[in-house]
Amino acid sequence: MDTSHGFDKEIETFYQRLEREELEPFQISEDFAKGLGILKDLSSEDQRKKIRYIKGQITGPITFGLALTDQEQKPVFYDPTLRRSSSITSP
Repeated sequence: MDTSHGFDKEIETFYQRLEREELEPFQISEDFAKGLGILKDLSSEDQRKKIRYIKGQITGPITFGLALTDQEQKPVFYDPTLRRSSSITSP
């Protein structure tokens, strides 16, 4: 991710939307994450009667923060502004 141009304004807009509970811009479409649509279909009452187990997996905040890097290949986890957004605090 590029944090060198206009990034501060984008972060400010992000937090303003959260404060206003304006969550639509953060919705994930089924085209972007097809597995979520499948999981939604499998969670219908009719399907739940047929299925005993469903396994899902997500990336946690530390793994994500260490994998996502800025333009200098530095993990965004080490950026205090970005780390603050995930409630992870430094030691």
